[in-house]
Amino acid sequence: MVRWWLLTADFTDKSYAKWIEDTIQQLFEVDPTSIYVEMRDDKGQTYTCYWGVSRDDRACMIGAMQDDDLLDFLAVNKDVVAEILNGEEDDEDGLQDADTEADSEG
Repeated sequence: MVRWWLLTADFTDKSYAKWIEDTIQQLFEVDPTSIYVEMRDDKGQTYTCYWGVSRDDRACMIGAMQDDDLLDFLAVNKDVVAEILNGEEDDEDGLQDADTEADSEG
């Protein structure tokens, strides 16, 4: 049953509107057996929502988020990492936080 507020909610002016639309479309295409959503408000409070998520599912999801974070970090810092691997590093590492570019992609 779809709740009335979902049908009447207007979130088109929200920065995450396109992401919500795409995510709901994927829910219908994938027909998931478990769903995990985590959100943070502007005060830093974190909210988590689970549906059909086991302890094993949570461990896998956390691992996937860590993998994504590592890949984002490496993408942002690929030139510096290449220099380090090639032995061309200097005293300052010059590494950047991946959050600045990766978060804007969604």
